[in-house]
Parts: sequence; structure tokens; C-alpha cells
Amino acid sequence: MRTGVDKYLLGIVLILFCVKPVSAQRELVDEYYLKAVFLERFTRFVTFKEEEASVRDDFYISMYGENEPLREYLISVYEKQLIQNKPVIIHVVSEISEIKPYGILIVCRDKERDLGKIGKEFAGKGLLVVGDTPGFASKGVVINMIIKDRKMRYEINPRTAADYAIEIDRLLLSNAILIDSSEE
Repeated sequence: MRTGVDKYLLGIVLILFCVKPVSAQRELVDEYYLKAVFLERFTRFVTFKEEEASVRDDFYISMYGENEPLREYLISVYEKQLIQNKPVIIHVVSEISEIKPYGILIVCRDKERDLGKIGKEFAGKGLLVVGDTPGFASKGVVINMIIKDRKMRYEINPRTAADYAIEIDRLLLSNAILIDSSEE
């Protein structure tokens, strides 16, 4: 039979185990919200060279792969938020052939193996390819959003940007962690 003190200690231990995951989950949620919001900020400093994108009525964010928390925040944030004065369409795709060749493409961790194919398929088309996985900036994305020292940071690969026919303003570059894929 347990004493009152034993029950009290057991209760404290259970509370501590429950609080930590909730706190960690909140950090994760906030991270995905920031990533969703950052996408619009990036477009303020990027020039899309694809003429077709400028005549479109909507701005497309295609998401290739599985990232449910980010997808939910994209839908929530861009329900009313415009990008380049255009309504945003969130386009979730499961095959490379479904990717729109304009706007933003988010490549999720589970599609890392396809980064080379994406680079070949969309080179010169003005597609801003974005990731949120360590190492992706050196593997084929233009901008990679990362958490470093508990802060949201972003890496930019200027060579990859040129391959995709994306021009990036020097202000965005000056605040980025620059990645040179030619060194690897």
C-alpha cells in the first residue's frame, strides 16, 4: 500500500514527464509557423525569371513530400496572406511530374533522393526550391531553413539559385549562411 508521500512523488514525476513533451511539441509548432511565414518574406528579395509566373493570377507553393505540421501552417497562413499581391495556392504533390514549374517548391526530408532529378527537370525555369532539412542547401535547394542555436536561420546556395534562374537580393544574401556546393 502506498503512502501519501509516495502518491505525491509519483504525481510529480508523471507531471514532469507530461510537461516536457508538450514544451518540445510547442517549439516544433512554432518552428513550422515561422517557416511558413518566412516563405513570403523570401519572395520579397527574390526575382523569379520565369515570365509565365508574372502573368499568373495566383502564386503557387508546391509541397513535395510529407510534412504534416508545415502543410497545415501553410494552409492556415496563406488562407488570407498574399504573396506578390496574389492569392496563394498550396499544391501538395507526390510525384515530380505534378510539380508546377513556377513559384516555390518545398522539398521535404523524405524526398531527398529526388533533389538531383528536380534540379535537372526545373533548371532555368525560375522555381524557388526550398528545404528545411540539414544538408539540403548543398544537395540542391536554393534556400534551406534551419534551426541553429535555437533560432531560425537560413542557408542559401547562390550557385543553385543561378541554376534555377533565381536572382537573390544582396540583403537576403548578407543575412544568410552561404553554402558553396562546388566545394563538396
